[in-house]
Amino acid sequence: MPGRNRDDDSGQYSSAYQPEDFVDALGELGGSAGTRDVADEVGCHRDTARRRLLSLVEEGRVAKSTVGDAALWTLTDDG
Repeated sequence: MPGRNRDDDSGQYSSAYQPEDFVDALGELGGSAGTRDVADEVGCHRDTARRRLLSLVEEGRVAKSTVGDAALWTLTDDG
């Protein structure tokens, strides 16, 4: 695929966005933000931001709460 890097050893495409991109974005946004704001800060699609933020929740680096219909992502002490 054009614009994507393939790992020579595994043959899999490498991710264009690293977990730190999302942690840094939350930091730049004051420590908590909605999915759209994080996606805009990183420069990715909202679905990509949501998936990556959920992975960070599983790692304990980000907490997720729901405000109305929206997700609010907050850096944890481990973030």
